Amino acid sequence: MWERCCIGAPTFALVVADNQNATVPILSDLGIVASLGDQPASSNAVAAALRHLINSPEARRALAENSRQIVDGLGAKRVAVALMNVKMTLRPANEGDVTLAFQWRNHVSTRSVSRDSTEINLSDHVTWFFKTLESRSRRLFVGEIGDVAIGFIRLDEVDDAMFEVSLYLDPDLHGLGLGKGLLLLVEAKAISRSIIDAEILDGNAASSRLFQSAGYAQYDDNRWRKVLKRRDR
Repeated sequence: MWERCCIGAPTFALVVADNQNATVPILSDLGIVASLGDQPASSNAVAAALRHLINSPEARRALAENSRQIVDGLGAKRVAVALMNVKMTLRPANEGDVTLAFQWRNHVSTRSVSRDSTEINLSDHVTWFFKTLESRSRRLFVGEIGDVAIGFIRLDEVDDAMFEVSLYLDPDLHGLGLGKGLLLLVEAKAISRSIIDAEILDGNAASSRLFQSAGYAQYDDNRWRKVLKRRDR
């Protein structure tokens, strides 16, 4: 079933064993498969259901689209990345990262927790990105596990004692605990400062948990802070 969802194959599911009642009705309610529901599985009922799908491209298209939304085929990648989390490294961003940064920053899941939630124009992004690479007060890094990029993290100078940090991950890799690794790695890049600050918007519970797990403490409505130990500087 999950393989068919991944490739978006429109599916008519006929229950022929009791254990299949654990999944087929749920998938049918979600619009992922077509089924007979509570109808008896007579030859006429099956024929009518199949005839409807054959004659309705819209119904088949809806089944395919709903299927692909729940299985994207990236499970193996997520498992590998999660298992290799301890091997995460950090490198300075370069010109070749501009497109990836644009795609991830413009994703709805990233914009929904950003100061500016509007969709960013590509030209504006390219200008910002290359200015960032040239900046002496802003440092942009890419987190990687093996040769897989997993997120961007940025340090902005606030004053002689403080950096502000911000980050966003590959939207396909959310929920794997990767953000904490990025935060801990970037501390080594903040050797000229003793404080790292962050802004977390109201309602962003996931980021609040992330920063708390990395040793940050909330000190104002939307502000979180970590004071680095002397050995970190």
